[in-house]
Amino acid sequence: ARFEDVRSGLERAVAQDPGYAEGLASLSMHYINAVRFRFVGVDEAQGLREAAMGLAQRAVQHAPNSSSAFHALALAQWFARRVDESLSSNRTALRLNPNDTELAADLSMRLSMRMQWEPAMHLYREAVSRDPFLLVTCRVTAFLYHYAAGRYADALEEVRQAYAPEVIYTHIMR
Repeated sequence: ARFEDVRSGLERAVAQDPGYAEGLASLSMHYINAVRFRFVGVDEAQGLREAAMGLAQRAVQHAPNSSSAFHALALAQWFARRVDESLSSNRTALRLNPNDTELAADLSMRLSMRMQWEPAMHLYREAVSRDPFLLVTCRVTAFLYHYAAGRYADALEEVRQAYAPEVIYTHIMR
């Protein structure tokens, strides 16, 4: 499905059921992905970031035990540069669903961007041990860890394992 088709479908679902927490969370994440992967222009990006925050907050209100709602909130906060709040929301999401390897990998990546290597690598190793085929972005954690320590061959090996030509992270890491 095209980006716009998914967006309009999620918007319809949320309009029909404004208390549908999973729909709110999914639409929030969809808006954030539109911003971070530049599916929209700069003019639209700020509005989508704000809308994503509101949707995620509503999702948490409607479903305070939903890991998806807190994950959406964590992403909205991260892209609003509310980093400490984002990490807290991500930890809450992971506490609500400790078996979600994508949540663990996402928190791992965010911690690595803050050079908090020990917790980042612990989460990374745990996530990869459970799901060796995680998204490419998960490999960013190990790449940054090795690169920051000057282990460039190990960093490059992470890039090789994450090879996905359509994802910008692999090009940047190479």
